Amino acid sequence: MHNSLGRPGGPRARPWGKLRQASAADRGRGCELGVQLSADADVTIKVFNLPDVGEGLVEARVDDIKVSVGDKVERFDVIADVETDKAVVELNAPWSGTVHKIHAEVDEYLEVGKPVIEIAVSVAN
Repeated sequence: MHNSLGRPGGPRARPWGKLRQASAADRGRGCELGVQLSADADVTIKVFNLPDVGEGLVEARVDDIKVSVGDKVERFDVIADVETDKAVVELNAPWSGTVHKIHAEVDEYLEVGKPVIEIAVSVAN
């Protein structure tokens, strides 16, 4: 059995709810997990997970990473391009802030729900 990209393996269960129950909004843009850096810190690290970029697709290949650690990003800036068996899709930053960590690499296959990037955002956001 092959998945939607022709790789071995069958359809995989969506990861929603493995760590916590995700809301409908989370499913549309990836889960947001905030981690307070310290008791008096004014930033939070938010994790952007690969959203379901196509009807029922379970994974996508990272085609290009448009940002580097330390880069400032605004909400809706393009942070990466991912390719499915149907199209190349731009991933947009869901928050304004500073790129804290990049989890994905070019040519890597990511499953829906896996971390793509971490962004340090102001607690006020």
